[in-house]
Amino acid sequence: MTSPARYRKKPVEIEAEQWDGTAEGATRIIDWLLAHDATATYTCSNPDRCSETDGDTPHSIAIQTLEGTMRADLNDWIIKGVQGEFYPCKPDIFAATYDPSFAEKYSPNPVALHVVTVVAEGQEIVEEQRARLADWLEANGIDPKRVSQRGPITVETRMHEGQLIGQGLIGFQEYYLDGDGHKELNEKTVEPFTYERWVRQQVPLGPDPAWVESQAKEGRKA
Repeated sequence: MTSPARYRKKPVEIEAEQWDGTAEGATRIIDWLLAHDATATYTCSNPDRCSETDGDTPHSIAIQTLEGTMRADLNDWIIKGVQGEFYPCKPDIFAATYDPSFAEKYSPNPVALHVVTVVAEGQEIVEEQRARLADWLEANGIDPKRVSQRGPITVETRMHEGQLIGQGLIGFQEYYLDGDGHKELNEKTVEPFTYERWVRQQVPLGPDPAWVESQAKEGRKA
């Protein structure tokens, strides 16, 4: 009878993001899963405590995994496995199992984040610009009426060696709506509640025609 042989587990590289417990962080993670045809939902049982990020928080992310629905809580990691599957992992188990990949730590040409501000926070825009913005948002599956007019609205894209990688993410503040479709108001400030949302950009926003015309005039003067 032979003795059992020893084996070493093959190194596996995964993608992962840790949830900070906020609605904004949940939106970013869910958008990531949806972009890979996965399913997840964010639940907060107490709207007055949805911004809490410590203690016994009332919110969670439900992720459809190969083994059924699994719950991710504050500080849990959401992992995309080698077969494209998604599942949550407790932070202590993650720390004991995974290290940052060699490429992330030692790549001489790291991936950089390229951010374009479409509308700055508090920026005033004219009606023509507002109409172009609404058309662009709708083309990307975003309801302009639910986007805060106070901004900011940005597009984030990753770059490697000066080249854009993949599609950008449109970031904006979206209004919370009640069951009747009305904006939820902060009773103290009487301002609408908003949360940060990210949507993958399908249709890019072209240059402002007024800016193009001004540049053309400058060129003719030169």
